[in-house]
Amino acid sequence: MKPSRNRAGSIGDNASFVTMILAAREDPAIRETLEIILALPASQRRSCITTLTADMKKRAAPADFIEAIAYLQDDEVAQKVREALTV
Repeated sequence: MKPSRNRAGSIGDNASFVTMILAAREDPAIRETLEIILALPASQRRSCITTLTADMKKRAAPADFIEAIAYLQDDEVAQKVREALTV
């Protein structure tokens, strides 16, 4: 599930994305996992996210959480999340 290119309000509107970032800032294990994914070269990160979201769909994860993870495929979003985690 690749998020739409027009995401000005969509990322902030996804409560699961916001919760994921807040959890990563508080929980070292979540932060480490996201940092590992975000440190991958762009093509590998996108492939990893594609595989992860496909697996999540098979396991019937909530759609908004799958969408939240899928946002990390976008280079700009990934960079902003990396910056948010280093604060």
